[in-house]
Formats: sequence, C-alpha cells, structure tokens
Amino acid sequence: MKKIFFAVVFGLFAMQLNICAAMIAPYQMYLGGITYGSAIDELKKIHGEPKTRNGVDGCNYCTYGDLVIVRYKESSGKIYEIDVTDDSPNWRGDQNIGVGMYYDEWLKVHAEPDAVKKGDVQTVYLYFHYKSDLVKHETYRDAGLFIAFDNKSGKITQMKICGDNDFSPFEASFEGVMEDMLIPISR
Repeated sequence: MKKIFFAVVFGLFAMQLNICAAMIAPYQMYLGGITYGSAIDELKKIHGEPKTRNGVDGCNYCTYGDLVIVRYKESSGKIYEIDVTDDSPNWRGDQNIGVGMYYDEWLKVHAEPDAVKKGDVQTVYLYFHYKSDLVKHETYRDAGLFIAFDNKSGKITQMKICGDNDFSPFEASFEGVMEDMLIPISR
C-alpha cells in the first residue's frame, strides 16, 4: 500500500513539473543583462548611450546599431521590449545563448516552449513569464521570451522579450508578436 501511495504522489509531482516546466523564471528573462521593467538608465549603464532615440505617444525606442531595439515608456523610463538580432556576445540571454547559436543549445538547458508558431522559413518559440497578484489571488501571463530560428539551419535569428508593462494586455499581443517574427530579417 505504501508503494502505491508513493508512486501516485511521485506521479502527481512529476506531472506538476511537466505542466510548469516551460514557465520561465524572472532571472531567465533577459537579453544583454536587461529585462522588461528595467530602467532605461540601467541599459545605458551597461551598454552606453544608444545610437538613436525616437518618441511617439509617450513610448520611446532606442537602438544599438541596426540589430538591437529597446522600447520603453517615457513617463516611467521602464523598458517593455527588447528585440535582438545581433549575434554579439553583449546581447545574449540566459545560459549565454544568443542569436547565431543553434536552438538545440537552448533546449539542452531549457524546457520545451509554451507556444510554437511554425512558418515556411522560420519557427518562433514562446516562453511565458507569470506574475502573481497577491491582492486578487490571481496569476497571469505578463511577458514572454520569443525565440525565432531558421528552419533550415536551426540557428537562432532573433530573440525578443516583451511584457505588458501597463501598455496592453499581454494575452492579446503575443500572437501578433509571433506572426511578426515569422518574417525573416534580411541583413
């Protein structure tokens, strides 16, 4: 009887691990040492002054070359999106994995994604980040780490982190982000 009880408990625990395996922890949600919600000043401290800065409707973006775009809200100075197509080691993510590396390297140390969108040339994998509202006793998806890779070579072509950060409900936007990333970036 004890063996059956432990087998059932272990089985339920293992199922719970599989259900939660793709959830990505806050410490894994960064590119180039920056994550959504970071201050724009923190970005400048790590990477220096951006090349350009433009603003529309209170939302600004800055670039580092043509291959890194960081979007932030002017009023708060908080970053809500980081889009990297640069294969520089300065813009890598968790486990030092970045653009130009094989997607298999990412899968060696991370779970399968929460969502997959396959295109003719590229495939986009999405890992959700969850946030808890302790007052309302709710947990909701507030951000995602998107990884696009070339179907033929298996190499990562783009990594993007974006969160709602008071802009729009993340649930409504992640499908659109995945669609946009399916279009190959020409360099």
